[in-house]
Amino acid sequence: MSSEITGELRYPMSALLPDMSRAGLGLLATALMLAHLPLDSVAFAAFTVLGMTFACFGLLTAWRGRLRIRVSPEAVFVNPGAKCLERGRLSGFRLDYYSTRRDREGGWMQLTLIDVNGVRVQVDSRLDGFHGFVASSLLCAKSNQLDLSPATLANLSAMGLASSEGGDPGS
Repeated sequence: MSSEITGELRYPMSALLPDMSRAGLGLLATALMLAHLPLDSVAFAAFTVLGMTFACFGLLTAWRGRLRIRVSPEAVFVNPGAKCLERGRLSGFRLDYYSTRRDREGGWMQLTLIDVNGVRVQVDSRLDGFHGFVASSLLCAKSNQLDLSPATLANLSAMGLASSEGGDPGS
């Protein structure tokens, strides 16, 4: 696998800062609303749920900031979580695109890898080295003769890694 990517991958703080800001502002806004509502009102319950949603979003973003993905030719190690995905035993490869606008201009990609032991690794395109990680994972998928969905093939083509008909990486 000549275009193999190895080393440690992580999410840069510059990519996570907007999400942390959204979570903080959402928590602040809901806290201000909660301070002015009666405890036994439906609105208080609704804003409590909304505040918990912002808190969970903030915690998830903070967790993503601590995430370290070590890549070797044999495996992908994810910490925290102590996951080890065996690349030679890859059984699932999916690349999804999530649009934030109707014209599909804004959005992000999400790569999901699964091995035969059921270990799942999911990363999005904000990860430093995402393109290289997708390319090397695609080589593993091809060497394991995985069938790729039409949506995955189209997304790989959009990244310049395969033709939408399922061509080789880089074609």
